Amino acid sequence: MDKTESDAAFKKVVMALEYRFGEANAITIDELSIRSGMCTFDVASPGVMVQNPRRRQTEHLLETRFADFPWLVVSSSRGYFRPETTEEIERWWQSLHGRIKSIALRLHTGRGKASASGFSYLGSGHFQKRTAPKTDLFETVIS
Repeated sequence: MDKTESDAAFKKVVMALEYRFGEANAITIDELSIRSGMCTFDVASPGVMVQNPRRRQTEHLLETRFADFPWLVVSSSRGYFRPETTEEIERWWQSLHGRIKSIALRLHTGRGKASASGFSYLGSGHFQKRTAPKTDLFETVIS
């Protein structure tokens, strides 16, 4: 999606969220994909949404353009909305913190597993395959 398409889709997402106050009025990611134009339909079955990789583009748009919204947009299992209460903001905040912790644990564990699999961590997300040290293990076992 180019910048012009992205800007147009973002404006449609803003309009779709403008009056979505409170979790009870949340809009799903599928509905946002439809309203933003980042969704396709099965021509053979009118009204049936095709599983569409552009759905992820809608999520990406929400993440990357978060600072561009004129107001706070939060999410829950019900969808995206503008919070009405401090509890809605706090649940969203705690959910993000939980995801951050989970991602940090996966990164830490993955780094250790990469090392155990023969890769050296070089920093900044870069790895290098270690060359296997030459050993005389086979000869030692036989002799």
